[in-house]
Amino acid sequence: MDNTDPPERPDRICHQCLHGGNWKVPPTQWGITEEQFSWVIDQCSTDSRWPDLVRNVDYKTPDHVNAYQLSANYVKPWTSGTGSSLALLLNHSAPLTVTHMLSHSWAEDMQQVLEAVQTYCTDSRNKIMTDLEQAEQKPVFFFCLFALYQPEDKAGPDISQQLDMDPFGSIIRSSACSLMVVLHTTTARVYGKTLFPVFFDLDVC
Repeated sequence: MDNTDPPERPDRICHQCLHGGNWKVPPTQWGITEEQFSWVIDQCSTDSRWPDLVRNVDYKTPDHVNAYQLSANYVKPWTSGTGSSLALLLNHSAPLTVTHMLSHSWAEDMQQVLEAVQTYCTDSRNKIMTDLEQAEQKPVFFFCLFALYQPEDKAGPDISQQLDMDPFGSIIRSSACSLMVVLHTTTARVYGKTLFPVFFDLDVC
């Protein structure tokens, strides 16, 4: 399914940023919170075109929406022309420093990905004893679909230019990044082919 009838950009997603977008903000600050991650998936999954995306069988089974579909039908239309990734548009006044790297397959079920992120955050919160510790340990995720500027429309860096910025390596080497999380779903093998970021992450680690 193509974005021939692109969805309207939600008001919460800023139309432009003062921080300069993915050209100016370092990759270590292309982060997104659990709440923002949940909000994005909720906005997409309640859209009228979502059931058609679920039923679509182009290179997938007809029971879920994957990252390729989310990118083409939501992320690209919402960010096109801005030069800023979805994460940077959601944090237009103050980009967030990444504390957790998420490695994943783009063929994954995006709702299962959300469930995995929420489960991880819930388990982490259950281990935290004080409000101060909870505030200090609130994770900020690097999730490449939301972190990188996807449209490749010359309004911002294209994918190859962003990879030249070494986002995966710089985040893993960052003192702020405490953990790399490899996401598994029932619809895609993380260690399958065409998963450069995963192999790169593990090699750097």
